[in-house]
Amino acid sequence: MRKMDDKIDEILDLLKSQNEMIKDIHDYVKEVTSEKYIGESRMTNFSINLAADILTEAISPKIKGMMVDLLKKQGWKTE
Repeated sequence: MRKMDDKIDEILDLLKSQNEMIKDIHDYVKEVTSEKYIGESRMTNFSINLAADILTEAISPKIKGMMVDLLKKQGWKTE
C-alpha cells in the first residue's frame, strides 16, 4: 500500500509541475499577443530599421570610395 501511495504522490507532483508550466505558457502567450506588446515590438523593429537605414546612408559614400580606390589599385578603370 505504501508503494501505491508513493506512486500517487509522484503523479500528483508531476501534475502540479505540468500545471505550473501550462500557466506560465498561457501567461506568456497572453502577453505576446496583447496589443501593447505587439505595438512595442513594432516600434522597436521600426526603430532598429530606421537606425540601420541611417547608418547605411551615412557610411555608403565612404565604402563606395574605398571600393573605387581598391579597384583602381588593382588596375580597373573607374569613372
